[in-house]
Amino acid sequence: GVGMYRAERYVLSRTSWRGSRGGMTRGGWSYGWLFFRLQLLRVITLGLASPYVATRLWNARMNDAMFGSLRVEAAATWQALFWRFVATLAASVVIYAIVISVLAASAINIEMFTHPTKGPPDMHTMLPVLIRIYAALIVAGLLIGLVSLFYHAAYYREIWGTTRIGTLELAFDATAMNWLSYYVGNVLIVALTLGLGLTIMPWRAWSFYTRHLRVAGTLDADALLQTELAAPSQGEGIADALGFTLLPF
Repeated sequence: GVGMYRAERYVLSRTSWRGSRGGMTRGGWSYGWLFFRLQLLRVITLGLASPYVATRLWNARMNDAMFGSLRVEAAATWQALFWRFVATLAASVVIYAIVISVLAASAINIEMFTHPTKGPPDMHTMLPVLIRIYAALIVAGLLIGLVSLFYHAAYYREIWGTTRIGTLELAFDATAMNWLSYYVGNVLIVALTLGLGLTIMPWRAWSFYTRHLRVAGTLDADALLQTELAAPSQGEGIADALGFTLLPF
């Protein structure tokens, strides 16, 4: 949790617009303790608290962020996501139940093929059964991923739609199909380029976010003051990200 917070602080402190920098108001340890407690809550509730955990952590980070003299305000609510998350979870359970049924039937077939004296069947006999098992697992994974995209899209719409920077209101309009196109495109690019396409993944991510992020409202740029937060230290970026102070030698 501390690492995530300070990574975001590091990026914001090195992002500027018209000479005004971003930054975070704290060191990250309080966020790290919150992160630890909320992950325990997620485990105790068997994942049902995931919408609450995700929105609470987003609000905690964003409400500590500033850009110049403007504070970032976030008020994402878990209630707006909970039932969609439950529906996604229920659909995943149904898919898993179907897969288990297929695997159980395959196990019965394997048992039928096993000879009491000659032992297990040869690969020629087993191959159709194994193909059926792997096909069921792959299809289940793809279906669960597809169903999860609807919650994924709703989550991003909620967190960005309830976040503002000063007088600027934000919105994110990517749908589940937009996310599907994005992820499928990533997979195809990496597969067809034998991994070389990984180099353009950061560009695709920024491109996707900037296409779907909307900003409404007006900002008086002349009234935007430089942040009073400490400026980034020069030299070792990793030490600065971790909060260490380097002594000049």
